[in-house]
Amino acid sequence: MEENVKRNVMALAWVILCFVFLTVFRIKGPAPAGGLFLCAMLAYLISGCLVLCRHDRVQRLLRVFPGNKAEAWFYGKFTDTALFFMAWGILLLFWLPAYLALFPGTFGYDVPEQMQQFFGVMPLTSHHPVAHTWLVGIFLAMGERFFHSWQAGFAVFSFLQGMVVTGSLACSFVFLKRRGVPLSVMAAGLLGSALHPILQILSFNATKDTLFGAFFLLFMTAFLAFPEKGSGCRRIACVRLVLTGVLMCLLRNQGIYLILVLAVFCLLFRAGRGLRTGCLGMIFLVSECFFLFFRIALGIPEGDKREMLCVPMQQVALVWQNRENADISPEQIEAVEELIEREALENYMPECADPVKSGFRTPVLTENPGKYLGLYLELGRQNPGLYGSALQALVLPYIDGSIYRIPETTMEFTFPNANIWGIERHSLFSSYEAYLSGVVSSPVCVFLLQPGMAVFLLIILSGVAVSGRNSRLFLGILPAALFFGTLMLSSGALLRYLYPLMLSTPLLLGMLFSEAYSGHFNI
Repeated sequence: MEENVKRNVMALAWVILCFVFLTVFRIKGPAPAGGLFLCAMLAYLISGCLVLCRHDRVQRLLRVFPGNKAEAWFYGKFTDTALFFMAWGILLLFWLPAYLALFPGTFGYDVPEQMQQFFGVMPLTSHHPVAHTWLVGIFLAMGERFFHSWQAGFAVFSFLQGMVVTGSLACSFVFLKRRGVPLSVMAAGLLGSALHPILQILSFNATKDTLFGAFFLLFMTAFLAFPEKGSGCRRIACVRLVLTGVLMCLLRNQGIYLILVLAVFCLLFRAGRGLRTGCLGMIFLVSECFFLFFRIALGIPEGDKREMLCVPMQQVALVWQNRENADISPEQIEAVEELIEREALENYMPECADPVKSGFRTPVLTENPGKYLGLYLELGRQNPGLYGSALQALVLPYIDGSIYRIPETTMEFTFPNANIWGIERHSLFSSYEAYLSGVVSSPVCVFLLQPGMAVFLLIILSGVAVSGRNSRLFLGILPAALFFGTLMLSSGALLRYLYPLMLSTPLLLGMLFSEAYSGHFNI
């Protein structure tokens, strides 16, 4: 009993500490924190504490609403297949107006540049996922070949992408049903996903994050559903896990790093007695074989490694910007200007690393990495406050959705000069398009939609895992936590980056009330 009390106190302290830290982190940011943010954080904190202190009572409360008979009827009436098609149909029905409003889909973000690479206007590199570039390009080429219209091919791609995304969500609800999640929680997750405007908008945007998000959710579901030793269907579970994992890695370059770290944790926890870890190793090897094939057999060069250094270069650039008052020597200033072009340093933007990144000299870093690593560490030791401010400016929107930089780009056809195929929006539901545009153009609406809810659910779930000494739950939320960690290294906070976690929100919410994750799990 005493040990249980200690774990509960530790879990409660962890959750409170995390929410207090995030609140202070936001308050200390460049823009003032509004009352809505403070109220939301207080609500999350109270909810987390209630779940930790009265987890069983919360489950019982949800069990009697809307009634045991209704829940018993639902679980008895609907097979897994029936639930999948019901959830899939509901999501498609609610998202169809968005597809018509955004028809033929949003040709935005990096897609115009990717298509220039596919059609030979620009050299093809693996800076963007080659599989995604080929996939979109093939649909455009097929549209021109069979319908004499690039737009028709893109419209088909957008619709099929929406079907894949809604299908991945439906699979997650089937998993929650198998784990005995209360009907009220599942209904809330399904309704929230069906009505969520940002999910609707991004699901018909051709950016690589959309399909990656769908396969990330499928991988996470397969990882959670992986059977224990002695259970049946382990061969099918292995195939499902490997297939979704490989597709996830091929659709976003950072996926393979997520797999590698996840495999290390599985080894530490001896999860699945090696089989699940072996599947993760297989995902890594198969994905690496694809990347080697792209690089060696097809001669597709790798992307610039500077993409992984956005946060360090922003921190160094901010110190350089404040060189008159910062602790930086003339020799260090000279070294910074060797590494990053002076013009790029002068164009530093707190919320976006692209201006500084454009002037980053990767060959200079490659010639003497030790020198510049030492420079980075020394400047950080001398100016910890500026380093913290640079990081803060890049990631704050993930915590407070009201301060996203130009969230309306989720609906825009970016880089119009690169769009040489004449793909344009021809809305078939203009009033709904205006509604979607109004939502993403309003900071208050974006905040109320809580795109970062998954982050706060991860904190509460980690507390539940500590309280119940539940290593299975800890491993279950690890893919989402690791993915969020990669967002901390990105060039800025964008809604599309958070999209995979937004898709995972119903799954994470259901895990709070899943019978399979309550109590101990012996490792």
